[in-house]
Amino acid sequence: NQKQYQVAHILVKDEKTAKDIIAQLNKGANFADLAKKYSIDPGSKTRGGDLGWSDGSNFVPEFTKAMQGLQKGKYTTAPVKSQFGFHI
Repeated sequence: NQKQYQVAHILVKDEKTAKDIIAQLNKGANFADLAKKYSIDPGSKTRGGDLGWSDGSNFVPEFTKAMQGLQKGKYTTAPVKSQFGFHI
């Protein structure tokens, strides 16, 4: 039985934008609001970055590794690079 994660992300094209978004999150900005504003993922953008529940098998390995390393309710403090861009 695989562990399931409820996961959300913000996908952007460049590392600078990703770091700017992390800086905003560190100051207390709302994750869902930032996802709606900045994310380039059409499937999750309008839902505030929500990707639903997953064991990670349907994501790229870099994303799954980062997801599994986070504590509940936390976000990555450094951008996660994949072939799609940079994830938070």
